[in-house]
Amino acid sequence: MSRTLKIIFTVSIILNIVLITAAVGYVHKRMQYGYGADKYQELSEEGRTLIQENFKERRKTMRPVFNDVRKAKAEMEAVLSADIFDEQAYDAAAKNLLDVRDGMSRSMSENAKTFLKELSVEDRKAMAKQMTKRLSGHGGKGRDKGRMERFKERNSE
Repeated sequence: MSRTLKIIFTVSIILNIVLITAAVGYVHKRMQYGYGADKYQELSEEGRTLIQENFKERRKTMRPVFNDVRKAKAEMEAVLSADIFDEQAYDAAAKNLLDVRDGMSRSMSENAKTFLKELSVEDRKAMAKQMTKRLSGHGGKGRDKGRMERFKERNSE
């Protein structure tokens, strides 16, 4: 084997090892900080079942709202990527996007109210931790934990 082939082969093996390590890390992180599975471990089995059933039902009714969000995002992207920046179009697209997201948030809040009143006190306490963590902006996947403190420092000056 020539020297060039040996170098290419070695670099290929090293890259494969790096990519495999990154994939294993990604899977591990996703399993550790997964979407929903371990968030509700503190709940009783009945509470988890109630929430899962509620989310399944709600997902069907939320599809049109999610489609509206996608359309509003696409509209905003089109306005921002236009050759000439149009302030009025930007204002309209931003208002539409914020209105759609606000409507989605309100709908999700109403949905939470429907299943929270059916949970036991212990389950509501466990849900309170999860919900307030989300509302305060902490605990989200990949979020910067110290950003709120830096924001407060910047705005206090």
